[in-house]
Parts: sequence; C-alpha cells; structure tokens
Amino acid sequence: MAKYYVDTCIWIDYWLNRNDNLRPLGEFALRFFNKVLAADDSVIYCDVIVLELSKYFPDHVNDIFAILSDKGLLEYVEIDYPSKMSAKRLSFEKKIPFGDALNIIVALKYDAILVTRDKHYLDSEAKVFKPEDL
Repeated sequence: MAKYYVDTCIWIDYWLNRNDNLRPLGEFALRFFNKVLAADDSVIYCDVIVLELSKYFPDHVNDIFAILSDKGLLEYVEIDYPSKMSAKRLSFEKKIPFGDALNIIVALKYDAILVTRDKHYLDSEAKVFKPEDL
C-alpha cells in the first residue's frame, strides 16, 4: 500500500479542473486520486495544505478533500517542532518557501511520495512525482 503527500497545487488542479493550455491538469489529478481509491492507498496531509487551500477556498476545504476522506483514505498528520526546525533550515539552505520545505520534511518523515508539479522539489531527498507519472 502506497502513501502519498499531495502538494496544494495538485488539490487545486483537481478542484478547479485546471489546464495549462497544453495539458489537462485537473484530469491528471482526478486520475491520480482514482488510482489511490482503486489501490486503497492513502494520502497524508497537514496544516500547511489546509492553510494554503483555505486562502483560496475558505469554505470548501472539506469538499476538496471529500474524494478521499469519504473513503477513509485521507490521514491528517501533525507537524512536530523538530520537523518545523528542519524545514526552517532546509528553506534557508535551498532558498525555497518555508511551506515547500515543510512539505519535503513531512513527505520524508512519513515515507510518502510527494505529488507535485513544482520543479524545486526535484533536487530534494523526497520521492517526487507528477500525478500523471504515477
């Protein structure tokens, strides 16, 4: 059973059914979530994802998560102090936003595959994939 940590951009692709004029990003996200459902895999999330989604969709975070939470495949994980400190250090070293560094740390801590489109994750120690590559 695989475990995934899904970056905010993928949740937004799914919710808005976005495309980038070349690719159907929303369709790729939906296919990924359907793969998780079919395989009975799980997706973890933390406060960073909730806060970022709340900025754009304050009244719809639970609706966005429903595709997985209704089936019991979405798991909330706490961010502990050592993880925050590791993310702060990584953010400084890699010159990336703190939230992105925290995403890397959480994915590593829980041995989850980080699902994202952001290229700056590629040089991290985390296992990183685009949804259409899974």
